[in-house]
Amino acid sequence: TPSLAARLAAPPAQSLAAKRARRERGDAVMAVVLHDCGGGRADLVRQLVRYGVTVDSYGKCLHNKDFPGGGDMHERTLARYKFLLVLEPFAAEDYVTESFYRALALGVVPVYLGAPNAAQRFAPGRRSFVRVDAFGSTEQLAHYLRWLDDHDDEYAKRLAWKTAAGGVPAPLGELVNSSLVRVGLHCRLCLRAHDLLVSKASARSERAC
Repeated sequence: TPSLAARLAAPPAQSLAAKRARRERGDAVMAVVLHDCGGGRADLVRQLVRYGVTVDSYGKCLHNKDFPGGGDMHERTLARYKFLLVLEPFAAEDYVTESFYRALALGVVPVYLGAPNAAQRFAPGRRSFVRVDAFGSTEQLAHYLRWLDDHDDEYAKRLAWKTAAGGVPAPLGELVNSSLVRVGLHCRLCLRAHDLLVSKASARSERAC
C-alpha cells in the first residue's frame, strides 16, 4: 500500500473529466463522513444542502449513503467527489487530523473547518482547500462551492499542486521531504506539533524571566 506521502505526490485519483461526468448524471458534488452530529456539524451540513450544495453523507450523522464493498472502496468512492467536508472536533492551532490529508491525497478539495494555521503549516498552499470560516455565512460558502462546481477551470486551480513540478509544495512539502525520511508522515506531523509546543513554552518561559 502506498504511503500517504506517496499518495500526496501522486496525481488525483479521479480525473476532473470523470468528476464532471458524475455531476452531469446528477451525482452529489460533496461527500462527508460524520459520526458526531454535535458542535453544529449537522447544522452546517443541513444549511449547505438548503443553499443548493448536494451532499452524500456516509457517516452515522445525517446518513444518506452507504460505502460499497470493503475498506479499499471507501477511498475510491470519496475520490469521485469534487469536495470532501472535513470538520475537526475542535479548532485549535496545529490540530489537523487524517481526514484533511485523505482529501488532499485523493485529489478532492477539502472544505475545511479546524486549525486556524492549517494553510501556514500543514497544507500544500492556501488554494489547496476551502476554509469554511473564510466566509461570512454558510450561504456565501455554498454560493462559492456551486460557482467552483460550475467553473472547472477555477476548480482545477485548487488541485494544480498535485501535478506541479518539484513534488508536494511547501509547507506540507517540507514535512514530506524533511530529513526524517524513515518516519511516517503522521509521525512527522506529531513531531512538528511537538516542536511548536516546545517553542511556545520556551518563549513563555523567557518572557517570565
